[in-house]
Amino acid sequence: MSEIAGTLLALTAQRVVGLMHRDFLQASPRSRDAYVAVMGRAGNDFDRQVGQLFYNSLLSDSDFAQAFASHLPREFESLLWPEIRRQLATNRECELANLGLFRSDVTTETKESKLRSIEFRPDPLLAKVKELRLPSINDANEREVVQSVHRKITQTLPPLSEFVPALPRPTVLDLTERIIAHTLKTVVTHVNQSANLRAATKWAYLLAEARAVAYVAYYAYLAALATTLSHQSSFIVPAFGTFRRDGNTVIFSPHNDFFDLVSANLDRSEPWPVKITG
Repeated sequence: MSEIAGTLLALTAQRVVGLMHRDFLQASPRSRDAYVAVMGRAGNDFDRQVGQLFYNSLLSDSDFAQAFASHLPREFESLLWPEIRRQLATNRECELANLGLFRSDVTTETKESKLRSIEFRPDPLLAKVKELRLPSINDANEREVVQSVHRKITQTLPPLSEFVPALPRPTVLDLTERIIAHTLKTVVTHVNQSANLRAATKWAYLLAEARAVAYVAYYAYLAALATTLSHQSSFIVPAFGTFRRDGNTVIFSPHNDFFDLVSANLDRSEPWPVKITG
């Protein structure tokens, strides 16, 4: 059984590290020079040095912190929807906490399985602006970080509706960036000051930071999506589909390109769906 939340967070953590390196190269001379110096003297504690520099730059270099917070939403979004599409084609069913359950309705009446429709059952929280629930994570290391970061976010974040008035027409990416900017420093500080947390996960210094930042992106994006749907009637994901608010629920209409891609890549070796919880 595959866990989409765990897979998504692992992919995002890898992207976080890549984004960090890229933003350092485009940062102010102070942060860029410090990064080049660390890279030049890479040794056995390279991971700790880079992780510490990342932490210090988020706290002391406002330009670097702002650039990173502005780039992270798109990086997460570029992973989320393709991963759902892949899971639907491979496993025919995909559930993600705070978003909902997607299911490929496949006919097996003929020798070759055929995709009839893509169904969606929204998470109840998607239609409400409130605190998100924890995703189900199998990996003990991942679960340790997610639980700790989740608590820190909920302690730090004001009501999500407070982020909307500051924007003329809030978009999911804009709201995601604002939530990340509001919580990122607190979360990374929490991870850096929690030696017990890093020891418990047995992860390297930088990886522990990246996993924590990945969950910040996950939380921020899905919180922003729910908040957007509470203020607008719909949210369109290009080449994926449209989410529409309908009273106390949310309806999803798949884009033709999304349907065709799932159909073309459908795993026809297994006639029954394998449920994924996340």
